[in-house]
Amino acid sequence: RDDLDGQFQAWLEALWPTLGDALDIGVDFSSPIATEPLYKVEIAESVTANPVANMAGAVDMRILANRELQTPVEGNKEVRSTRHIEIELPDGVTYEPGDHLCVVPKNPPELVERCLNRIGIDADAYIRIESRSQMRGPFPSGSTFSVRRLAERYGELQAVATRKDIGILASYTRCPDSKPKLEALAAPEKDGVDLYRREVQAKRKSVLDILFPGRGRSSLFDHGGIG
Repeated sequence: RDDLDGQFQAWLEALWPTLGDALDIGVDFSSPIATEPLYKVEIAESVTANPVANMAGAVDMRILANRELQTPVEGNKEVRSTRHIEIELPDGVTYEPGDHLCVVPKNPPELVERCLNRIGIDADAYIRIESRSQMRGPFPSGSTFSVRRLAERYGELQAVATRKDIGILASYTRCPDSKPKLEALAAPEKDGVDLYRREVQAKRKSVLDILFPGRGRSSLFDHGGIG
């Protein structure tokens, strides 16, 4: 897969100065803008029932049948899948041809446990998420979750880390050894060398893989590395 995120960021960086010149806006777009976290997180004592689903007006549905319709063909390397799925509609919910169904995935339990164990946070604790800006985000302000549910359902832990993700890690780490390494991974290609493509994209490394490359906790969390 190509580095679409990197290409988009490069295009975006070139776009703003061009728009500034065209519209005669006296802004120095070459200066980096300090960004603030989108949310403030604090410990809570209760939990909201699936606030993200509530925000979208979604409801849980029971799957009655889920079976494969394709017959494997010996010698055919192309794996295709077509599934027959039957869903029981809850009371008060209707469905018409053309309506959409949203399938909300869950991270594998072993990956969730790995994440929570490495970070060292209580999986049964509740946290409240408050928005720190007027920007629309994935969580409604004031939502409360259990830490385990947040890790299970509201972020793809196996997604390949983007340059932006790694840059954010670099901006928060106080570890003198890790910071330049992260900055090098997040940097764009230079003189034909692209560490991000070679070390992250080609190896399909997630943020979790970068934070915890081995069995023990990485230096990003030890010794005050992330703050």
